[in-house]
Amino acid sequence: MTYDNANDHAAFRESIAAALAGGLSAAEQAAFDAHRAACATCAAEYERARESEAHMTALFTPVRFDGSKTRRKSSPQRFPTISAIA
Repeated sequence: MTYDNANDHAAFRESIAAALAGGLSAAEQAAFDAHRAACATCAAEYERARESEAHMTALFTPVRFDGSKTRRKSSPQRFPTISAIA
């Protein structure tokens, strides 16, 4: 994806999710970053999307019973087993 000029907001918006997921090629990422640096409107939109993604990620971070966060290494166990409670 290339951006024809600094006002190509629609193409930028279409690329935000891919950029956040690391799905742009090196050339696409360079064009995306250049447009973001040149356009305050798109930079602000990207920042809102990045913050939203961070909030959504935090919602689905597993929390252990002691309150600390942990990453899942296997399939999640929804409820403690009897041996875990005893």
